[in-house]
Amino acid sequence: MNKQEWYSRIVVKLYAYPLIESAIAHLKAQIELITQSPDPDTDLWIEKKDRLLAKIALKQAEKKAIGDVLERLDQEERELVEKWYFQGWKLKHREKKIWKELKICRSEFYRRKTNIIHNIAVWLGEVDS
Repeated sequence: MNKQEWYSRIVVKLYAYPLIESAIAHLKAQIELITQSPDPDTDLWIEKKDRLLAKIALKQAEKKAIGDVLERLDQEERELVEKWYFQGWKLKHREKKIWKELKICRSEFYRRKTNIIHNIAVWLGEVDS
């Protein structure tokens, strides 16, 4: 896997992390709908429910893995990840520059961001160290 592939996979996981809880709730609501609706084909009903339960388990495992990785980051790295990926800093504050907020130069910010993504990829097993 080349750098672009693992880098973009980790970035997508980070952007999706805050939404995992709502995705799990949505899947649970789908299970509720399936169990409440009278479905003549019970085999299909069981298959749908099993698929949804598998998706929920996958989402919960993903949330735990990313949460564990975020705990390994130091305070400054965690702040950068939270502002950039979770709070949508670059979308909400286009006029502000996050590197000025963190009191570092622009190139240092992007170097740190790349290093953080690499560390996360190593910890998640996406790439060898």
